[in-house]
Amino acid sequence: MAGLTELGRQRLVDGAVALGVVLDDATVSRLAKLISLLQTWNRKINLTAVEDELGIIERHLLDSIAVVTHVRDASTLVDVGSGPGFPGLVIATLLPQLRVTSVESIHKKTAFQLAVRHALGLTVEVLPQRDDVLVKAGRQFDVAVSRATFEPSEWLRHAVPLVRPSGLVIAMLTADAPPLDAPPQLALLPRVSYEIGDVRRALQLARRTDVPRGT
Repeated sequence: MAGLTELGRQRLVDGAVALGVVLDDATVSRLAKLISLLQTWNRKINLTAVEDELGIIERHLLDSIAVVTHVRDASTLVDVGSGPGFPGLVIATLLPQLRVTSVESIHKKTAFQLAVRHALGLTVEVLPQRDDVLVKAGRQFDVAVSRATFEPSEWLRHAVPLVRPSGLVIAMLTADAPPLDAPPQLALLPRVSYEIGDVRRALQLARRTDVPRGT
């Protein structure tokens, strides 16, 4: 399986450092394997419109790595509508002690995730279903994140039953996204902005309080 080009490796390592994350050689090798698998599968089935190495590093890997510093102390995390596994698979690769559940209803994408799980030796739970199955089962997590499945304010409302009291909800945004409308069970935290190349992005974090605002 092909490794990263020198340019790709440097972009990945330097980009991660800019986001507050230091990647060791073993982790870089595992992420390189993920990229190679994505490119191989993408030639057969459409998983992502981003196909080149640098594009995958910047659009998928580094954008996923931006979440890592905010979830280091968590024990469980659910990634809803994870597509081919972003950010969940990347987070699981960098934080093997974190129990990651990846929820994606499109079976070809969960099939890819299962292949990555096997190739990288991850313990991530991959569920080929919608997240309402988790809600009905009463499952809750320390962190719930979603990258592009929902409009951001809708995601905040949608995520409430998925996180335990004091749990964290993360919405991944463009930097110019307007202020979000949070439900009363969530307290918005300061927005975290970051840059990947010439693209500006942001994370909106919210803490579940179950205390209505204004009381």
